[in-house]
Amino acid sequence: MALACSGMLVKPANVIVFAEGEVAFEDGTINYLTLPAVEIGLRHLMSIGMETIHDRVMCLTSSRAVAVAAS
Repeated sequence: MALACSGMLVKPANVIVFAEGEVAFEDGTINYLTLPAVEIGLRHLMSIGMETIHDRVMCLTSSRAVAVAAS
């Protein structure tokens, strides 16, 4: 009997066999090259301000709601 866990098949007697294809990359594979982009993005959001972002989202969604209601 084998158990699937984070892209690996764990068999009895502590034998680990890696899964084939895209399943091997599921559950926890971190793209380390993009980690700096997270900090840059968060700094950008903080510089804009949450209130400005909220106002813009409300503007876009309300204009979309009006367009949908008119059609």
